[in-house]
Amino acid sequence: MQALFGQLLIGLINGAFYAMLSLGLAVIFGLLNIINFTHGAQYMMGAFCAWFLLNKAVIGGTGIGYWPALIIAPIAVGAFGMLIERTMLARTNPPTMRSRGTPSPRSRSAMSTPFSNPTIAAPFRAASTTTGPTSVSE
Repeated sequence: MQALFGQLLIGLINGAFYAMLSLGLAVIFGLLNIINFTHGAQYMMGAFCAWFLLNKAVIGGTGIGYWPALIIAPIAVGAFGMLIERTMLARTNPPTMRSRGTPSPRSRSAMSTPFSNPTIAAPFRAASTTTGPTSVSE
């Protein structure tokens, strides 16, 4: 019976990790329209950073301890993720937000009328199609 509860706990922990990975991908793609597959690499880098801080960080090779490593590892990986975003991902899409969080004029007009009739460019059709409030045209 104890083995069953242990296996259930391991399954819940693995499921939580999978959920975190998939939610991270969904949020990044939903907000930025960029497919970012570095989540797995960043989780692995966080595990390696924590292992390094626990075992090898001090000159004598003894490590810094569990709680400092638990605090420092996510901060280090988060800073590296910000570096990746600023140097590589930000160049793939034109910015819709200016620095300091103020919307650009293009996104401000879209934000002021969220329920207006949006027009979406159709990639393969010359005719326009209207479905409900959305119009698809060339």
